Amino acid sequence: MAAAPLDREGLAALLRPRIALLVLVTCAAGYALERPADWSALPWALLGTLLVSAAGTALNHWLERDTDARMERTKNRPLVTGALTSAQVVGFGLTALVAGLAVAIAGAGWMAALLLACASLTYLAIYTPLKRRTSTNTWVGAIPGALPLVVGAAAAAPLAGPGLLAWTAFGLIFLWQLPHFFAIASMYRDEYSRGGLRMLSGDDPEDRMLRWTMPMQVMSVVLVSALPVLAGQARALYGFVALVLGLLFLVSALGFFRQPDRRGARRVVVASVLYLPLVLASLVVDVACRPAAAAVADVDEGVACEHCADGATTSGALHADTDAACAACATPSRRAAPLADAVHHVLPQPADGSGLPSYGELPEFALTADDGRPFTRGDMLGDVWLVDFIYTRCAGQCVDMAKSYAALAGEGLPARLLSITVDAAHDDAATLAAYRARQGGALADDDAWRLLTGDPEAIAALARDGFRLPVGGEAPEVEGLPQLFHSGRFALVDGEGRVRGTYEPADALQLAELRDDVRALAAARDASGAHPETATHEEDGR
Repeated sequence: MAAAPLDREGLAALLRPRIALLVLVTCAAGYALERPADWSALPWALLGTLLVSAAGTALNHWLERDTDARMERTKNRPLVTGALTSAQVVGFGLTALVAGLAVAIAGAGWMAALLLACASLTYLAIYTPLKRRTSTNTWVGAIPGALPLVVGAAAAAPLAGPGLLAWTAFGLIFLWQLPHFFAIASMYRDEYSRGGLRMLSGDDPEDRMLRWTMPMQVMSVVLVSALPVLAGQARALYGFVALVLGLLFLVSALGFFRQPDRRGARRVVVASVLYLPLVLASLVVDVACRPAAAAVADVDEGVACEHCADGATTSGALHADTDAACAACATPSRRAAPLADAVHHVLPQPADGSGLPSYGELPEFALTADDGRPFTRGDMLGDVWLVDFIYTRCAGQCVDMAKSYAALAGEGLPARLLSITVDAAHDDAATLAAYRARQGGALADDDAWRLLTGDPEAIAALARDGFRLPVGGEAPEVEGLPQLFHSGRFALVDGEGRVRGTYEPADALQLAELRDDVRALAAARDASGAHPETATHEEDGR
């Protein structure tokens, strides 16, 4: 017998277009927050996310067809009305799921596809069954609801993975769903009970607990929304929008506290529906649309700088409101025309054909490499180097920097890698060698990555005066760990021992600029021939 044709109206009802649109917008926002130099993976990520979302909706309809038939708000779904058969819905769902994951793997990367698979598994295999068993299901369901944003971020950064900002936005969406869906559950309390679904409104029939927890849930949303501003990842535009909308959201929750009825719950739902898209849009506009030059290196406060306008002193803001760039503060992006022109007028440009300014030559130094041998300035001559500062007891930023090193090396970037510890009292050569084996991935046994230790004062002076990357530390220890700080940027050094720029590896645009600059220096080096001293460190095995 031939299969019955799909009913178009039933299929449209099955797909739930408004939810699909919200999922796509969230995925695109995650992609934009990574500020990628290449947008070619976005259509693949959107198509894969759309198909997997459609699969989840279809299979959820099939799994809950009995409860849908008992609820007024779901009785018109196509399986209940007979517009579609179970075989059609399941067939469509499985086909869309496989197709969506295949599309994601092909164009958005394995990480994005894995996150989509996790979202689908959590939604169908965990959240959906829990709805019949416990009112805590909403907390679980908030995970797949927030994952599309991280899927977009993973597609934008397939090697490094989603950045801190994307995970912060994930947390914001996760927390936002709690008051949103708890308010919906309060509005449709009787229907959920008839359908046999365990929602908080059923366990709390008069909303005695929800009226107290709703304002706290919204306050948690407002607090998390402030993190991008506090971390320096977003600025006034986003901060203002998030604050105003957060206060309006909180007012609706306080209204529900005073009057925990259907009207109060509806006001919370309306406020939440307005809150998320507007806050997310303002975050994307504020972060993704501003120039890469806004990202600046950390610097010591109050250090006099001869390059700054009117003899100003350095600050974490890089004097962004002045006409002159500061070499002691950071290397601005050349994609920002006014600041780029200032850099190129103030700083010398070596005639090597790379077009990059020079931020000074490295002083002579003598440190110890992770293989126990001495390492000096002469060992860097002839090669292009990326340099950062780390310490092996660091469990956060340093690990991400090592991953970025491994990703850049995996791309075949023509540069050698150097990491210098700021915790020399603990990080001897053997400790650094073990750290490289643990964190280096493909670089674990590769001579392309060297790690250095030595006199702490010499390292601090070299970081400050040579690489333009501030570091520091204090003697007191907290829970056995030293109070250390170091820049999270990479310094780019040419074959003549000159610093040619610093870059924020967590910023996709600056990372793309770094790749371009490394290749420009490597091409200039190859065009001029190897440096005379290169043969020296080829002979000693470096």
